[in-house]
Amino acid sequence: MNSVLVCSKAIDMEPPTENEQLFEAARQGDSEALGQLLEHFRVQLRENIHHDLQNQLHRRVGESDIIQQSCLQATQQFFTQFRGTTLAEFWGWLQQIQRNTLVDQVRNNHAQKRDARRERSGANLNQALGKITSPSQKAVRSESQQQLDRAIEMLPEEQSRAVRMRHLDGLHIRDIAVAMGKSESATAKLITRGMSALKELLKE
Repeated sequence: MNSVLVCSKAIDMEPPTENEQLFEAARQGDSEALGQLLEHFRVQLRENIHHDLQNQLHRRVGESDIIQQSCLQATQQFFTQFRGTTLAEFWGWLQQIQRNTLVDQVRNNHAQKRDARRERSGANLNQALGKITSPSQKAVRSESQQQLDRAIEMLPEEQSRAVRMRHLDGLHIRDIAVAMGKSESATAKLITRGMSALKELLKE
């Protein structure tokens, strides 16, 4: 009777899939098996990333780059950081790596755009300062972004905020006026006073 039950259970058990075999081999330290396993998951990773990239903010992020970076991180971290014991846990872990990679890539893209915009705005600020200077024009235009930042910080709070929004963030006066709760004419005068004060600070 017992032998019949054992045979019945053996018949009911399904053999491990190829991915399960690769996963178990990877858990035993087989890096080649891990590489093959990641290759098998690339299709699912691509489907996931394609869905995520439908978001307007992510359109400029490349699918292939995200998948490649995710697989690379998984290869580097599997033997030291993965603590799961099942293929399902591995898949969840791999998806988390992919999500983190996507977030990092989007942040990097935004940071690059912000830096480029800030550089252009800094140049515009130097140009604006140059228009209200005469003998010190060249010296003012050669000031570094850090020097400008320090000088702006020394302005009265409202002037500092208005100058930043106008010449570093590139906002229109009407938008700055709304943000500061002032009329456009009052905002324009505030920026003019701030720029004049900034010119004097940069002379020192």
